[in-house]
Amino acid sequence: MSKLRQFDPTDDADAVADLARREVAGAALRVVKSRRYRKANPRDQFEGMMHGIMTGALGTIAMTTIPGSEAEVRAILLKHLPYYFDRALEIGGRKPLGDIH
Repeated sequence: MSKLRQFDPTDDADAVADLARREVAGAALRVVKSRRYRKANPRDQFEGMMHGIMTGALGTIAMTTIPGSEAEVRAILLKHLPYYFDRALEIGGRKPLGDIH
């Protein structure tokens, strides 16, 4: 779990990851299309999406971890967050930022 590797769609973990990514993106798209989102100013749109998606995603991860492993899971998330962000940029057609120095 703590090792990064090339995406393999035949791998069960990667298939679940792809499904989860698509579901989160679909949920975010529904929010963007909502009246409440369009009513908000750009700053509130960004903050609301960031806080909501991160809390929802991390809450889901936290509630599916083995009790007692929370510190290890958080350390893995913090270590790999730049990688996850870069993959999201690439999927969106943007240039990844690379390593944090």
